[in-house]
Amino acid sequence: MLDPRDYYIDENITEALALHPSTFHNPEFLQKELDTIFSHSWLFVPQRAEKEMKKDPRPLAEVLQEAGSYFEFTLFDSEPLFLQIDTDGFAHCFPNCCPHDNFPLRTDKCGTSKFIKCKQHGRIFSCAGKFIAHPGFDASNGKQITKGAGSNLKELPLTRWGPFFFIALGEPFAKLQHMPTYPLSSIPDNRVPIGNEEEVVDGNWKQHVRNYLDYFHIAEIHAKSFAKVVDINSYRTECNPHSVLQWAYARNPAHGFDPHELPRRFQDPNHPEKRVYALWDFIPPNFASNRYPWGYSINVWMPIKNNPAQTRLYRYHYVTDAEKYKKKDEIWKDEDVNQEDIDAMREAWRGAKSRFASRGTFSPEKEQATHWFHHWVYEMMFEKY
Repeated sequence: MLDPRDYYIDENITEALALHPSTFHNPEFLQKELDTIFSHSWLFVPQRAEKEMKKDPRPLAEVLQEAGSYFEFTLFDSEPLFLQIDTDGFAHCFPNCCPHDNFPLRTDKCGTSKFIKCKQHGRIFSCAGKFIAHPGFDASNGKQITKGAGSNLKELPLTRWGPFFFIALGEPFAKLQHMPTYPLSSIPDNRVPIGNEEEVVDGNWKQHVRNYLDYFHIAEIHAKSFAKVVDINSYRTECNPHSVLQWAYARNPAHGFDPHELPRRFQDPNHPEKRVYALWDFIPPNFASNRYPWGYSINVWMPIKNNPAQTRLYRYHYVTDAEKYKKKDEIWKDEDVNQEDIDAMREAWRGAKSRFASRGTFSPEKEQATHWFHHWVYEMMFEKY
């Protein structure tokens, strides 16, 4: 059993120790994360895979507009779920297992149907999840249907942010609308993601998030890429109750946002020529919205049940300026930075496994974001739930 005293993260950054190295490779710790953090957070619904979009190039938000349409997906490589649009056009999220004998209710990735019908034993539900019929069960033995698993499908919390769906496995700790720092206002529902990627990478999901929020690794891990194009001394961190926003100015003002594209607070009154290179907005536990002059890069680090050593990484690009996007690797170093981070987290996980691995400390001036995340993990696991 995990003792909270072994994992305590002080709210005072000058007193705090980082997460214990065992949290990155202990299967028991991962299971508790799934039962607490990920059971009470808004979880990003992965977009349709690139191979699926070759057959039907529509984005997920557009696919799920027709009454009866559905989309099947899996979280943590262990939780099968599906989104379902009912006959009145309302969206629902259900576990993808029939309450009669746990057979998947949706065996196709996506499609359209008037009902939800189990292909194993024939139990039928409406597209709103209401029980309709089951061969061999009638009014005389209806109690057998309602006993135990219940007659209707269990509905999970579901919400939208921009063109994306988010679901929760239990009661979420906050409203999603209260969490983002910067809205996804530039991505219409019919925007097709470019560079749609999904891969399993080495390293625990928390290591990937910490790395994303880390100031110091820019000058080291990204010395030949990111560090050459961003003014590292201008790096800013804003820790909010439910999110962290980070941003910096571009070394070359021509590679930043036009002033009218961002609120006035991102301008330097003493140096009006400076331009913001990018905005990096993190929504816990595992969602990052990165806004660049060319559009948005969405990153999601999804843990894998029983496998703390690896993470399922989703990356999507939503382009708002096609000409600038052509230079995403030349100017914004997208490909280099992504591969450098993946390689670095492979090494970080190796180090965390060592018998000599220890708990680090935080720089009060430069590591507010990483401390914020480590403290958030502890609080969610041992104080809130």
